[in-house]
Amino acid sequence: MARSPLVPRHALPTLLALGVALTGIAVPAEPVRGAEAAPGRYIVVLKEGTDVRSAIQGDGGRPGLQQRLAIRPTHTYAHALRGFAAALDADQVRALEADPSVALVAPDLEVTLEDQQTPAGIRRVKAPQSPAAKIDGVDKHPDRVDADVAVIDTGVQGDHPDLNVVGGVNCAPNSEGIVDPTKWGDVDGHGTHVAGTIGALDDTQGVVGVAPGARIWSVRVFDWTAKGYLSWIICGVDWVTAQRDPADPSKPLIEVANMSLSTPGSDDNACGTTNDDLEHQAICRAVAAGTTYVVAAGNQSTWASTRVPAAYDEVMTVGAIADFDGLPGGLGKSPCYSWGGYDTDDTYADFSNYGKDVDLMAPGKCVWSTYPGSTYKFLSGTSMATPTVAGGAALYKATHPEASPAEVQAALVAGGNHDWDTATERDSYRTRLMNVETFGGGAGFTLWLDRQDGAVGASGGTATYTVQVARGDGNGEDIALSVSGLPAGATAAFANPVLSGLAAINTTLGVTVPAGTTSGVYPLTIKGAGSGQEGENAAEGSLTVDGTAPVVTAPVGRITTGSTLRETAVPVNVRWSARDEGTGLSKLELRLSKDGGEWRTVDTFAPATTSSVRWLTPGHRYRYQIRATDVAGNTGDSAIGSTLAPVARQSSSSAIRYSGAGWKNAYVTSAYGGGTKYASSSGHRATFTFTGRQVAWIAPQNYTRGKADVYVDGLRVATVDLYRSSYAPRRVVFSRAWAQSGTHTLEIRVLGTPSGRPRVDIDAFIVLR
Repeated sequence: MARSPLVPRHALPTLLALGVALTGIAVPAEPVRGAEAAPGRYIVVLKEGTDVRSAIQGDGGRPGLQQRLAIRPTHTYAHALRGFAAALDADQVRALEADPSVALVAPDLEVTLEDQQTPAGIRRVKAPQSPAAKIDGVDKHPDRVDADVAVIDTGVQGDHPDLNVVGGVNCAPNSEGIVDPTKWGDVDGHGTHVAGTIGALDDTQGVVGVAPGARIWSVRVFDWTAKGYLSWIICGVDWVTAQRDPADPSKPLIEVANMSLSTPGSDDNACGTTNDDLEHQAICRAVAAGTTYVVAAGNQSTWASTRVPAAYDEVMTVGAIADFDGLPGGLGKSPCYSWGGYDTDDTYADFSNYGKDVDLMAPGKCVWSTYPGSTYKFLSGTSMATPTVAGGAALYKATHPEASPAEVQAALVAGGNHDWDTATERDSYRTRLMNVETFGGGAGFTLWLDRQDGAVGASGGTATYTVQVARGDGNGEDIALSVSGLPAGATAAFANPVLSGLAAINTTLGVTVPAGTTSGVYPLTIKGAGSGQEGENAAEGSLTVDGTAPVVTAPVGRITTGSTLRETAVPVNVRWSARDEGTGLSKLELRLSKDGGEWRTVDTFAPATTSSVRWLTPGHRYRYQIRATDVAGNTGDSAIGSTLAPVARQSSSSAIRYSGAGWKNAYVTSAYGGGTKYASSSGHRATFTFTGRQVAWIAPQNYTRGKADVYVDGLRVATVDLYRSSYAPRRVVFSRAWAQSGTHTLEIRVLGTPSGRPRVDIDAFIVLR
């Protein structure tokens, strides 16, 4: 049986969780040191196919950006990049971002040759604030992070001046099939990039890693074509496990292993013993031997549970966010194009896998790090997020050398926060973003609420809050919770009033308010008291008692021009409006009574919904009512619309009068009534008198159909063109509605134009009474 190759993701994005080499933007080949945004200076990238000169200066009488926005480019680019550089104010930036010819407005970067750059992702996880990282721009050997990290990847450049590479092994054969264990240098670039994020030196050049100066071990498991096999992966894991601490062989020499790779698979919850997963078995033994494994979630935008090793419970799985400025708030501008887009700052990366198997998030879009040739480069992927967490694990091990892999993982997760746009996560787990600020320092804790505002209605009820705790530097002390600020008569209950141990990082709080409580907003304070020496911490929230109910308008039904009938049903667009003066709408409920029967709920909608298409069968009577519920739980009075009674008159109906000798019958199974009448010359008319509140003309459309004038009550109101490039039966080609029911006459006058396609069909008329 042929072996399935394991291919790095930047070489084949559909297979592995490795980073991509970027296209569409120039990436410097030399180190960018001290790169910071230059205030007011921007680079504008134009969309592919846009002529740079015309876009700037205008063309054919159309003013260009220079005239419309008073922009004075300092440089223009037409080869390596299409665009220009300019000094811009905030209004100009906004206008350019909205311009259809512009692909990207990115801040210009100040480039110097003296200082190292602290990449945005390193700043975002607060490595510079970590006492364990000791980042100060000076590479002193005693300050290097005392930890060993294996990069199981494409190899690492051993002599890169910004890395502390101490050795390694090669498990991949050369072109002649020979494996030379000493050839562990990088054959691709991916592994060197990963290594820089983990532990680039704090030395005034290039970049700095999360764990500066950590000892890097290069474990090459991919060949020169960027392919690998399971046997090579297991070779690397086996080698890492074999390396023991010379001073105490019961401990591992290599405390942390980074695996920015993946392949399809799942977790059998038995270390691979029931599904013969050899990689799982090897990793379980490696973890049991003391090494913490940090792995990529994968880049398929799907559940991480479908990829291995991401799905394994024994590893720490990392998903990616986009972070471009090292700060929360969503204000950073993307410095690169990758994975088909620029992405939005502080959001879940569009490529990242997700689900309960993802333990932590870290920046993984447009990550600047070391690269072979002693250079630096942007790469993107969960591969780039993973080494950030591997660096965090190295920091923790350096100050907690006795911690087990499970304790390392618990400490990193417990120290994380939700200081990113968790609403963009594709699941409901609200994964934490790694934060190493407290590693090597005080073991305090911080409280926050996932949602600060709760609400109940006038009839009383319970508002539920999720209380989160970030535990600093492995702080597992008991934290006793309490709440103050409750309205009179209200009670509060925590699901776990005392959070015990590193794994206890959240609980729920229910605040129950009795009926009759005075409406208003009540500030709440949730306090946590540590059992050790760490004191107290508090989170602020609010409780709104809302005594007002939402208001809705009666639903109105209309047949919409451009819609298509089913063979036995008519699409009626039911519309309404709703508003709430208190806590805001929560949901809308649409109810139906058919032919005078009982009311029943037929649909529920999000609060912003204002219409729904319902399918009504002629010969029946329909009434709709809408009612709204607000966030506090108040449900307002229902509003009932008028009866909707659709009546169909097919083309053969005696209610339709045809004038002109040229009307012919066409028997078409796709027609509403099984056939149509049609005419092709002027002077032919179809007249229909009816009583109702709306009428609709139903006809087929095709490239052979022509035009007709439409008269209502003797007045010409429209000219309808039945042309369509492809055949479409049962189309609503015209409709007219009135506020009240009445008797009206609709007349279709065939124009006999244009030449070559003059045909006009009558399939049916639909009346809403």
